[in-house]
Amino acid sequence: MNVALRAFWSNNPLSIQEKINKPDVIINLNFGNVLTLTTGVRSINNKTGNVFLNAIDVGADSVGAARNVYDELSPKVDALIDNKLDKIDYVQHFRGIFSSYSALKSALTQALDGDYAHIDTGVGFGRLCAIWDRDDQEWRIIEANVALNTDEMPEGSTNLYFKSERVRQTSLAGLSSQTATDILETDSLITALAKLQAQLKIKAVEPVWVRANEVGICHPNFLPYAIIAGETQHLEFAKIGGLLWVRGAFTTTANFSATSSNYLTTALITFNTNYKMQSIAMGGAMGSNITVTPNTYLTSNEILRLLFWSDRACLNTEQAKNAIQALHASSNIRTEITGHVMPMCIAALITP
Repeated sequence: MNVALRAFWSNNPLSIQEKINKPDVIINLNFGNVLTLTTGVRSINNKTGNVFLNAIDVGADSVGAARNVYDELSPKVDALIDNKLDKIDYVQHFRGIFSSYSALKSALTQALDGDYAHIDTGVGFGRLCAIWDRDDQEWRIIEANVALNTDEMPEGSTNLYFKSERVRQTSLAGLSSQTATDILETDSLITALAKLQAQLKIKAVEPVWVRANEVGICHPNFLPYAIIAGETQHLEFAKIGGLLWVRGAFTTTANFSATSSNYLTTALITFNTNYKMQSIAMGGAMGSNITVTPNTYLTSNEILRLLFWSDRACLNTEQAKNAIQALHASSNIRTEITGHVMPMCIAALITP
């Protein structure tokens, strides 16, 4: 009889005695020669023959590695356990609102340390607050007129509620003078208002009016002033907002005739370089006609207009150097004319 024996390996084998005591089938055979079959695996990981594998061959940790990890993590885990919050710390201790003390006692016969509840007995009496007394194992009233939120809490006399109307009526106590400097993000509201007030108090820069003979060269028969009732009024110019303005009075001591070619008189005032104005072409295309009101006491009631004139296009300082610009009359001017000019703008300046 030929008998083949198959053997199995187990990390947790049953003892032989247990198999004998609780056998499935036990066959007692006398073996003579035992034939050992050769395994089919002859090489692994570049090793041949009788192979002995170590931890590196199979990608396992070296001896003691797991223990080292345990020793390193163990104190950290213990520390987390010691310092963690207990479940009781996450408990919502507010247990609700009840209509009476007896209703609270009936509903909650047991509670935890820190538990509390409100008792609302109805209109005419404030809300009560009860807290659980662990020693006496009962609810204790600790506070009257308890409010669930600020809508139910009476307002005090010092710590007042925020209200829009109240904010609008808040006094500016502590307001003091500040310099007219920029408002910073670190400034308080009072400081910011004081800075704004200082800025508003700064007066606008008053324009500087200069007389005609400082602006340019006046024609000898064109007097840049007029004497009326013993008072001298000068013809003046000012740079305001990048524009040239004129005001005042003048007097002529000879006739000025307009030519038939361009309908202009001889130049009354020829402007200096610092008072040159912008012109897109020859002429006064970018200037304004200046209406002059003659003095009716000294001359006839006639209308006279002065005009800014440029002999070329002039839009920058280089062009202004060679440009000839002047103030002309657009019609004849008789001698002994006294004219008055209300403040008005002539044109945009090259040099503001």
